[in-house]
Amino acid sequence: MTTQTNGTFLTISYDMQPFHEIEGAPTLYHYKQNDIFSGTIQGEGINQNVVVMNADGSATFIGYQRIVGKLGDRSGSFVLQHAGKTVGSITSGTWTVMPGSGTGELRGLKGSGGFSYDGSENVPYTFDYSFE
Repeated sequence: MTTQTNGTFLTISYDMQPFHEIEGAPTLYHYKQNDIFSGTIQGEGINQNVVVMNADGSATFIGYQRIVGKLGDRSGSFVLQHAGKTVGSITSGTWTVMPGSGTGELRGLKGSGGFSYDGSENVPYTFDYSFE
C-alpha cells in the first residue's frame, strides 16, 4: 500500500560554485544545500547536485540528498536521487528513494515525489511511499 503525503522544506544553507566554464557554452556548477523538512518528512536533508546553467538562466540539475529524521512515526535516514530544472523563476524537480538506502525503521523504504519552487520561503513537496 502506497501512502501519499506532502509537506514543506526550508533551505537553511546554500553554496553554488562553478567548476567548468567555456565561453559560449553552458557553465557547470556544483552546489551544496541543507534543508529542514516538515510535514510527513521531519528532519534535515543534506543535498549535493551538479547544475548545467545556460546563458539565458535556465538550468538542469541532478544529485543526491540524504534525509535524516522521521517519516511519519518511523525514524532513520534515506537517500533521494534528484533531477530537475529551472525555467524563468520556477525550479521544479522529482526525486526517487535509492533502493537499499533506508536505515533504522526506514529500511525497505520505496518512494518518489517532487517539488516546485517559486521563490517562497517554504517549498512544498509531495512524497508517495511504501515499505517492502
